[in-house]
Amino acid sequence: QNPSSLTSPPSSAGREDPPSAPTRVGKTSSTAGNKEEPFPRCGVHCGMRIRIVGLQSQPQHNGKEGVVESVVGEKAVVETDLGEKLALKSEKLVPLVPSNETSPTSGSPARNSSQPEGVSKNMNRFRSHSRVLFKGEKIVQYSPDSECTVDSLDKDPGAGSVVGEKALTPQRPFFEVVIQTHGSNASVCVGLGGERYDTRWLPGWEPTSIGYHSDDGGVYRASTSSCVEISGRCRTESRIGCGLLFCGNRPQTVYWTLNGKVIGFAQAMPHAVYPTVGFSLNVHNLPCFSSPSGSAMATIDLEVDHPVAQAMPCTLRKPTMTMARSSDIPCISISSAIEQAEDGAEIMVSPGVHCMSAGLVIRKSIRLKGADMQTTTIAYDQEGPVIALNSAHTCKVEGLTIDSCNKTGESKLWYEGGSCAVVVVQGNPEIHNVHLRCRQGSGLVVERAKIVQVTNCEIGPCDRQGITTSPAGGYGLQCNGLKIHDVGSFGIAALLPD
Repeated sequence: QNPSSLTSPPSSAGREDPPSAPTRVGKTSSTAGNKEEPFPRCGVHCGMRIRIVGLQSQPQHNGKEGVVESVVGEKAVVETDLGEKLALKSEKLVPLVPSNETSPTSGSPARNSSQPEGVSKNMNRFRSHSRVLFKGEKIVQYSPDSECTVDSLDKDPGAGSVVGEKALTPQRPFFEVVIQTHGSNASVCVGLGGERYDTRWLPGWEPTSIGYHSDDGGVYRASTSSCVEISGRCRTESRIGCGLLFCGNRPQTVYWTLNGKVIGFAQAMPHAVYPTVGFSLNVHNLPCFSSPSGSAMATIDLEVDHPVAQAMPCTLRKPTMTMARSSDIPCISISSAIEQAEDGAEIMVSPGVHCMSAGLVIRKSIRLKGADMQTTTIAYDQEGPVIALNSAHTCKVEGLTIDSCNKTGESKLWYEGGSCAVVVVQGNPEIHNVHLRCRQGSGLVVERAKIVQVTNCEIGPCDRQGITTSPAGGYGLQCNGLKIHDVGSFGIAALLPD
């Protein structure tokens, strides 16, 4: 799922001539660099919204937007909309939104009446209850008291989005989209975006957004290429829900539901709190753009009740009173549960696909347990291990699928900076009833562990080896009921020291 004629997602503020809207001809990973803008000679301060420009040593951060957390001398600490924290010179930061426009409730910018140039105001916002029809050339939006037709920019068939008038809050954390018509060449995309969202982009492609796409079942996070698949293709009458879990007033975790069942989780983006619904089509093989296969209709409801308790990603069970209900603590993310856990604790991972924004590192003697490998998946779409086991003693991983689903990087060994599903750094871990997959590396990498027990596990497909042991020495591997398949090289490769 990739557009082939796509520039990098444009920023929605501080631009004189906005680039032309993207043309949807199938989703690709190609992106163009961000155009550097001159820096206005004014200072930055805490709470100011900015854009990063002019970096030479780390050009990948140019064009990103975020909020200034602190300023010391000529340097500022910035938290980007992707959750990254960077220390940068003030001259590399372009102010976007004054800090007094920040909402104290959600931590996101308050709604401003000014919209990006070239983006229709009618298309930009929808009310609590709306119906949206996408025909490939235009979006027709219905609401209880109005109807407006919004032509696509430059008459190009492709993609467009609508954004809710109000942000999700702890009091109203969920919305739902009912697909009434879903053509075979159409896609309905459901997610969250920032206040100044550029509606020519789909949720998850725009740099301040995250979204689930119905045509491939993937979750995209500020990227047109990298995604984690959490379900199959949606059909007519499917109900797609999207909600936020908050820590106080700060969004922490996004979750999606399909027909009332939670299917996936992802880390929230700091300012992506506005309900966003996008529509797109693949123009290949369409006899005409008005073909029913290239159209979609959906009803959006922001007033749907959904019990947040059902959407908790995991539960932390303390080592004492393991059978008592009072010892079970619902947690809004797996990483936060690992931070809170004591030695001997158990983390029960909820069914669904958990899209990680960073790999998990376990340095404690705990048990990470899912319902079973068919229904519970921990996935990571960047380079590096999905889970690193670095406990000096025994930690256990059980009942999970662990998927390193990075598609964009070069296939490398873990020692060369590549990916793997699980790396064992030290200790005596036990891995039971786990399925390991890695598209750009090995399934299991063993470095300095004394004994690694692998029981009733499945490894594959993997682009490299199924299991790779390090030349560092001091390791032992005990396998029972192990199935290795679809690997690019050896099933088990023992790398001996020189």
